[in-house]
Amino acid sequence: MIRPALLQSGDTIALVSPAKSIEATHIDFARDFFEKKGLKVLTGEHAYGVHTYFSGTEAERIADFQQAIDNPEIKAIICTRGGYGCIRIVEQLQWANLLRHPNWIVGFSDITILHQQATRLDVESIHA
Repeated sequence: MIRPALLQSGDTIALVSPAKSIEATHIDFARDFFEKKGLKVLTGEHAYGVHTYFSGTEAERIADFQQAIDNPEIKAIICTRGGYGCIRIVEQLQWANLLRHPNWIVGFSDITILHQQATRLDVESIHA
C-alpha cells in the first residue's frame, strides 16, 4: 500500500465536512488545536455550512473534498464529522490526484466509505 508522508510542522491540512453538519465551535477547536501543533489549516468553504441534515448540498460537499484531494500542498484531509452523506458523494469524486500526491484521509463513522475508496486505490488512510 501507498503510505502518505508523516505530518511535519509547517505542513498544510484541510478540514472538510463531507457528511453531517457540525457546530462551528468544534471546527474552531480543531483548527486551533492543529495550528498550535505547527500545522497550517485550510478549512473547506462549506465546512461550517448547514443544508438540512448535511454540511452543504452534495455539490458543495463534493467541491470541498475535491479541492482537498486536488491541492498538492495538503498532506491530510481531516473530516470534521461522520453521520451520513458520504455515500451520496463518493462516486462523484475524482480520485486520480490522491495517487499523484497521496495524503491522509482521517475520519470515522460515515467517512468509512471514503477510506474504502482510498483502500481500493491502495492508499492508506486513518480511521479516527
